[in-house]
Amino acid sequence: MTSILSRCKVTIAAVPATQTTPASPEENYFFLSTYGVYVGTIATATGITAEDAENDFSDEVITPVKALLRSGIISRESLIVKDEAGKSYRKTIHVGVDQEVDFETLIVDDIWPIGKGTGGKVFQVTNRLRVLSRR
Repeated sequence: MTSILSRCKVTIAAVPATQTTPASPEENYFFLSTYGVYVGTIATATGITAEDAENDFSDEVITPVKALLRSGIISRESLIVKDEAGKSYRKTIHVGVDQEVDFETLIVDDIWPIGKGTGGKVFQVTNRLRVLSRR
């Protein structure tokens, strides 16, 4: 099965200077992801936005997702989604480091697309190492 990819952007907020570290400016990282995932409320909750294909990205570097995960810029979260019939589905999503704290409250009880036009409610948000919420 072939999936269509889209260019996504995660922005890391500027960090003010402290006594031990200098200030760092806001940084943008680009990576490839499945088309149509990071739009609407999901983009707001994750801090990752899908970019327009019409924009010129010739000067931007596409970073592998593996490198972003290892450096801590994004994290991988699992969602358990239940449809109206009660069937559970597991979806994996990336979350920007700036949004990890608010992610659970923004995404639980949200509608997530499943299959061909149907949707289900996010029931549980988990990480491989911990359970964030359970409803």
